[in-house]
Amino acid sequence: MPTVKVGLDQWVLTSNQGNKQQVHLVTSGLSGCVALALASKKQRCLAHVFSDCNEKNNNFRAYAEKLKIPLESMREENEAGEIEAALVYSEGTNAFLPDNLSEWLREEMGVKTIDRFNDTSGCRVSYHKIGNWRLRKKEQDGPEYYGGDDVVTASAAGVMRIDGFGKLSDYAADAGEGDADAGEADAGAGDKSPGEFIFYSK
Repeated sequence: MPTVKVGLDQWVLTSNQGNKQQVHLVTSGLSGCVALALASKKQRCLAHVFSDCNEKNNNFRAYAEKLKIPLESMREENEAGEIEAALVYSEGTNAFLPDNLSEWLREEMGVKTIDRFNDTSGCRVSYHKIGNWRLRKKEQDGPEYYGGDDVVTASAAGVMRIDGFGKLSDYAADAGEGDADAGEADAGAGDKSPGEFIFYSK
């Protein structure tokens, strides 16, 4: 099954319908960074939020505005209460980012179900007919989902695999080749990144 690897400060949105049901979204390299997974009956989204989003830099609101883009797209066809979220990060991650993401999702975006996993370096989000989605930690998953011939970057995924993708900051870059961490960009990845975001299905 095709896998799309989400890079540093990127988000990727895909559908739970048709052939896109088979698409897996993965990210890795969560060392201070936080993965945000979103799911509804019709779509799934995975974002990799860079640890540079922190209290010292006073830039959480800028990140939140960019994260609104895929979330509001999902809300167009789903009530906010039907969207579920998960925050995924490694042990020792500064609490500022996951805490602020959780509060923002609940208080401003109306997301009621928010799970937290604080002991992994990566995750995979896939469609599942019971509950609409499934999240697996990287350490409990198969290595083929993080590297191999069926793994593509966000900018290479195209309309057949995803509904859209975008960037959260100027640091945004495609994930590295093979099983490299999400923050290790391919050479020239910046040239392939969208100005802000692309929706293939709009």
